[in-house]
Amino acid sequence: MKSVHQVLKEHSPEIMKVPGVVGTAESQSGGEPCILVFVVAVTPEISQRIPHSLDGYPVLFRVTGEFRA
Repeated sequence: MKSVHQVLKEHSPEIMKVPGVVGTAESQSGGEPCILVFVVAVTPEISQRIPHSLDGYPVLFRVTGEFRA
């Protein structure tokens, strides 16, 4: 099984192309590794284009709004 780091590295470029996605990260849910996707808002397009799991790791959304430096 690939590490969550490898899976995130492989899939982040495509995830970041989805309108409304502002970032990705490794995280944990219930003590298990997961992929966290930061979004402006959870939209139907985001829900349709981003799977709920990638290579066996759950994908969770966190609404953050826009990131600004």
